[in-house]
Amino acid sequence: MNPSGYKKYIVGAVLFFLVIVHLIAYNIKGKVSLNFVEKGILIVSFPVEKLVSSVTAKIAGVWNGYIYLVNTQKENIKLLEENKELRGVFDRVNEIKAENERLKSLVTPLCPVLMKGVADSINNKGIENGVSSKVVN
Repeated sequence: MNPSGYKKYIVGAVLFFLVIVHLIAYNIKGKVSLNFVEKGILIVSFPVEKLVSSVTAKIAGVWNGYIYLVNTQKENIKLLEENKELRGVFDRVNEIKAENERLKSLVTPLCPVLMKGVADSINNKGIENGVSSKVVN
């Protein structure tokens, strides 16, 4: 048999041994008193369990971060659309304000003329109906 064939058997045996040690360690955890063999099994299995739990935690963290980013991307798209709509509303409001200012600038010089005509009209209506322009105390 060539050397690469032995490597497969050695890797398989090591993995099998680690699985068995892990299962035994899982069963003896939480015991108050441990014998020499159980202590040895826990000592051997601890680094492997630490490595597996660390790798699992990292994978879970990356996965949760990915899910968070996907949801954040969807929320960003929604917010960009809402922002675009609100900018349109804001621009329309600014146009209306500018138009209002232009109209005020056109109407302001005419106000005294218009008000004089309205005041004369009101006075004439009063005089026609018998109301005098004298102030009564």
